[in-house]
Amino acid sequence: MAAEAVAESGCGVLFRRIGILDRYSTCQGDVIYQRREVGFPGIDEIRRWLKEHAK
Repeated sequence: MAAEAVAESGCGVLFRRIGILDRYSTCQGDVIYQRREVGFPGIDEIRRWLKEHAK
């Protein structure tokens, strides 16, 4: 919700939406393990993507 409010506020903040495929993990583990399991990118990968696609 907060991200949508910032994106739609019109205050000139650079905001990009990124997504991953919808996938349900049947494995148990902490949030870091689950993110790796479903293919969620790490912070370094997200920052690199943002730098490459920022206009």
